[in-house]
Amino acid sequence: MTLVVGMAVAAGNHIQQQQRRRQASLRLSQIEVENLARLAERERIGRDLHDLLGHTLSVIALKSDLA
Repeated sequence: MTLVVGMAVAAGNHIQQQQRRRQASLRLSQIEVENLARLAERERIGRDLHDLLGHTLSVIALKSDLA
């Protein structure tokens, strides 16, 4: 009987340890996804600013040539 209870406790501990590992792995994955999304948004904003600034400078150069 003691052997059966010991095996059940060991199996329960093993299952809990696996769940904790999966949860930790999932949390790390979520953090990585959040970081990648943040980086992608920064890059998009940077491209938008670059395009807007480039267009604005082109317009200024064109108008100064016309003046």
